[in-house]
Amino acid sequence: MVMRLFVTTTLLFLWGWALEAEPRYRLAVMQVSEKSQSAKTNNTGLAKNLCAKANVECDIVSLPNTRAFKELQSNNVQFVMSLDHQIPGMTLHKLAKANSVDIVVVAKKPTPNCESLKGMNLASFRNVFYAKKLAERCPGLQLTWTNTYAQGWKMYRSGRVDGMIGVHLNFNGSPRPTVRLGDDDIVSLVGKEDIWIFANDTSKDTEAATNFQAVLKKDRDLHYQE
Repeated sequence: MVMRLFVTTTLLFLWGWALEAEPRYRLAVMQVSEKSQSAKTNNTGLAKNLCAKANVECDIVSLPNTRAFKELQSNNVQFVMSLDHQIPGMTLHKLAKANSVDIVVVAKKPTPNCESLKGMNLASFRNVFYAKKLAERCPGLQLTWTNTYAQGWKMYRSGRVDGMIGVHLNFNGSPRPTVRLGDDDIVSLVGKEDIWIFANDTSKDTEAATNFQAVLKKDRDLHYQE
């Protein structure tokens, strides 16, 4: 009788503890490159810092943009930290801006404006939003989609395209870039893109979402965690 009472009390305690335990959320971050996996060269460190400041228990995974948003739509992940990415048929909720990145063009000549880009063919990672926006803004600019940064870089080095557009961190903007610039390569800043925290229909009204918004509203320049 005493043993049964002890077991019952223990089970009730554990059940109550489980109910009070903080829920864990899966947060997907944008893969910046195939090689740059340190906290300073992708968004994993930024996500860890955000989760810690927001007091949210997170399991952080690094995924390509399109897959991350598909996982968000199916609720396999509850939040995504990424550049803006539009996918037809998907309902995405922007919670707050987390950071921003430089978008650059690498070519053999300076390309700071649309006039200098006219008639050029640039390699770009497939279907990224920032490249599409630049092409819409600059008539006469052509884009050639690639599956990886390395593929685009090979096309540029072989002369099949005139240059390459991408996130600065993937070039010489990080300790371990995907590709390394040559002496005759010129990097031109063509814009900045915001990194956002996205939620789905299920996660947008959670306490975690509210905490993320509160932290990012207070700290608009959330730094990468060492």
